Amino acid sequence: MNYSPETKQHIKDSLYRFLYSDMDKYMKRRIRDIIKKNDNLYGKTTGWLVFRGKEYSTGNVAAPRFKSRTHAEVEQDMIVYTEELKSINNEMPYVLGFITHVLNRTDSLQDYLVILPSCLHPIVNKAINECPCGSRVLSDGVVQAIQKKEKHSIDLIKGRLAKNLIFK
Repeated sequence: MNYSPETKQHIKDSLYRFLYSDMDKYMKRRIRDIIKKNDNLYGKTTGWLVFRGKEYSTGNVAAPRFKSRTHAEVEQDMIVYTEELKSINNEMPYVLGFITHVLNRTDSLQDYLVILPSCLHPIVNKAINECPCGSRVLSDGVVQAIQKKEKHSIDLIKGRLAKNLIFK
């Protein structure tokens, strides 16, 4: 059964939130804490810092005319933070690309359950319960081919969920 692109987008957004919302909150909290520590070391309350030429802020704070440079005591925290951010930014295209590939390959929610890792099934099942489009279309061979081709992305999804346990 065909259904709207909005339904597929809803599924993709739900999977994104499931995979990345905890990490996103954690990373925002980390940068906010690092910036506050940096401000305290300089005796300021700018809510901003500059690290390796890039500006970081705590959020809804107007940019001051002069932003604090990264204090030596905060530099290692920023190195770790930016490395984690780089790792996440490298992971995301694989994961979201895989999810998009699955959503574009079939209109069957049952096929999603067969292709996607079981750790994502609760999200897909929720969509199945909300939509009357529940029949499987792809053959076992096609499913296995997709899973084999996307093994790296599937492993990244499983790793992301394991890492998310740390962020809660």
